[in-house]
Amino acid sequence: MNAFDIMKDSIKTVWNNKKLWLFGVFMAGGMSGSSSNSDPNATIDFGDGIPWWLIPAIVGGALFLLISLFVHIVSEAALIEGADRVQALGHGSFGIRDGLGVGLRYFKRVLGLKAFFASIFFLSVLPMSAPMVLSALEII
Repeated sequence: MNAFDIMKDSIKTVWNNKKLWLFGVFMAGGMSGSSSNSDPNATIDFGDGIPWWLIPAIVGGALFLLISLFVHIVSEAALIEGADRVQALGHGSFGIRDGLGVGLRYFKRVLGLKAFFASIFFLSVLPMSAPMVLSALEII
């Protein structure tokens, strides 16, 4: 099977199984990141102490991050299994309830794979970034 046939089958599968779109949206948007270009020498003066709203904001942000990670992993597992079932059966018999059940069943496996590949990435980037970090900290 060549690449054009694979792409054509993929488009047909996605178009005929719109229930899988929901999981795709959650998977794509569940772990979107952001960056900030702020002044590294800037400091925040809290005066007498930290503001009352800072701790709830940090807890809320961490909770939002954990929920986003959970939704992302469940959606990824559901999307993989849903596409596999549709390809195997040849018709769309995979609903949202089925997707949630499959996503929850394979949650630990997908989380483990993500953690494994993230650790490989981190360990491979660490030696390359060490000189930059040490230079920024003025150690070398």
